[in-house]
Amino acid sequence: MSFGAGVTYLGRGGIIRRDESGLVTGEYSFSTGTAFAGASLSILPWLRAGGSAGIAWENIDEQTGTGITASAGLAADMGGSGTAGLAVTGLGVPPEWNGVSKAMPVEVSAALSWKLSPSMDCFGGTTLGFSTSSSFGGGLSMDLTGLRLSAGYRFSPGEEEVTGLFGGIQYTYTSSGTYIIEAAVSQRDRMDWPVLAGISVRL
Repeated sequence: MSFGAGVTYLGRGGIIRRDESGLVTGEYSFSTGTAFAGASLSILPWLRAGGSAGIAWENIDEQTGTGITASAGLAADMGGSGTAGLAVTGLGVPPEWNGVSKAMPVEVSAALSWKLSPSMDCFGGTTLGFSTSSSFGGGLSMDLTGLRLSAGYRFSPGEEEVTGLFGGIQYTYTSSGTYIIEAAVSQRDRMDWPVLAGISVRL
């Protein structure tokens, strides 16, 4: 069995505030994130199942709402040449403040990675959103000594806010056990800001 934990954060400041008449009244900031833990185990020699749960939050200026987020997935080994995966994310109870809440962004994702060489893989996948836009993406990953680098592009038709580049780095340390630290960043709307960043640790 493997265990993991992670944090994601998305924030943006300098958003124009307007009143009911559309007049500018100032600026405000927005942030959202999750803190979660999960576990996975082998249920067949070629198949793993896993799940995670944690806290989700949203901040709009002085207002803060919290909720619960959960996900579950399967990963199948394809004879050592690749891996296929299926996951459901965004389950749980949405953040709420002052009696206001919104639907959790439940999504179903499917992905496939394939070995191009002993040190390089290609990958691609799609996400179907029930209350969010669907998207497609793909990229390459490369193994270096103790490190794994990944980069790619995500496209969501008609949704420039969630279309953009992404990249990640993974460090593996082995000493009486295997410890994996991962960090990732994803472009949102513009190259400079905002970005979606995350970090996770697996034991």
